[in-house]
Amino acid sequence: MIDTFETNWDKKEFKTYTLLYCSQADLAESNAERGIIVKKVGKENYNHIHQEIEQVNDYSRVQKIMAAAKRLDYDSEKLINDMKEVFFSDGEFDEVEKGVFLLLKKLLK
Repeated sequence: MIDTFETNWDKKEFKTYTLLYCSQADLAESNAERGIIVKKVGKENYNHIHQEIEQVNDYSRVQKIMAAAKRLDYDSEKLINDMKEVFFSDGEFDEVEKGVFLLLKKLLK
């Protein structure tokens, strides 16, 4: 089976998926990161997308984000600001998180 990385997400689901990807960049999703995301997108949306993101590898995650960003024409500046908020919410912004942030920032522009 070939994965086309296409999704049927709406903009809120796309935002949720991207923010969850950011929160898991360092392989440790903190309570602070989780709280920020739930506040921005709602618990039900968070839970639904969390199940989906756990089922794919990192490469597929990035491919899905790129495909959805293109399809949805999402406001990248707003999403980048939300990503920063997630990354800084636990008081740390390590090298792995910085790398993921720069990658996504470049892909979303």
